[in-house]
Amino acid sequence: MRVDRLSQIRNSRSDVFSSGWGRLNRTAIFAILLCLDAVLCQAADNTETKPIPETPVSMGQPARLRRNWGALGGYDVDRSQATGRLLVYLTSTGRFPAIGIGEQALEATAGVTGSDFEATFGAYLKIPLIRIGAEYTFLNDKIVPVLSAFFTPRRGGMFRHGEHIRVDYHPTESEILVGLTFNWPLNKYRVTRPTEKSTSLPKGSVPKPSAALDTGDGARLAESLERIDHAIRWMDRMLTPRFHTGKDFEKSADGYRQHVRMAGHTFAVEDSTYHAELTAAFTLASGDERNGRELARQAESIILEDVVIPFNNLFGWNKKPHHAGGLAETALDKFEAILVEESILQQEDE
Repeated sequence: MRVDRLSQIRNSRSDVFSSGWGRLNRTAIFAILLCLDAVLCQAADNTETKPIPETPVSMGQPARLRRNWGALGGYDVDRSQATGRLLVYLTSTGRFPAIGIGEQALEATAGVTGSDFEATFGAYLKIPLIRIGAEYTFLNDKIVPVLSAFFTPRRGGMFRHGEHIRVDYHPTESEILVGLTFNWPLNKYRVTRPTEKSTSLPKGSVPKPSAALDTGDGARLAESLERIDHAIRWMDRMLTPRFHTGKDFEKSADGYRQHVRMAGHTFAVEDSTYHAELTAAFTLASGDERNGRELARQAESIILEDVVIPFNNLFGWNKKPHHAGGLAETALDKFEAILVEESILQQEDE
């Protein structure tokens, strides 16, 4: 039944737009259009749906000791032989666990070079970007210097459990090995940050109105919309002042100082003006004060629930696109559907 009702609403849009309610629809949509547009401007200024990524909770520093294992394979140039090994290592996080500098590690490996069994034991120290160390090879009874690098192409590891690509280079042996290191099952991997570096917002923008509002009720409506836009912008500026630093501070603060000293332009008054003018705009559009109040209430509710809250819920995220245009477009469609449904119900009552 609900599906049939929505289908009826969609199929009736062209008829409704040619009716008196259609004229109300276009005008009222223009009102909410500018309200949403103002919200969009503030969202773009404050730049800091693929589903919103998970939000892990970070509880303190990483563990002081970590146990890992891995597998490496490569080629020994001096002996012209393939080589491979399994390894297990114990890492102490050192004094800077957040960035890894100063980590110390002990490592044991077992593998083959050509047809020969080979085992090693090594010690390592982490410096910026790479890990340096030395390992004792039981097969050749000697100590070999080693350079190791760990990296992963995405956050959270190759398989989202802290796995890393590892590259080892033995300069004196002309040997290079590449492989993977793993946490599980030696460690329980704990996520401390989202796996994605950015989050995707719906793409889109609010269409610009084509109707001119220059005479009669249209002119009064345009004045209300200008006051709405002014109130929203100044509420945002007073909530989050954007002062310059240094010698430009006084100049940037002067505009705020002058504004709040003007009669009727404190934050509380701007807030009251916004609500009053939004109601006035919808009253002019509908020709009825009660309808105007209800339309204003629905418009504010949709803006809050479908634009402001979803956008602000991603505070601190790198958003793509960085504005709320797609959210606003969806909200505008939702508001339009409400108007169309109301017009259909009104026509049925008549």
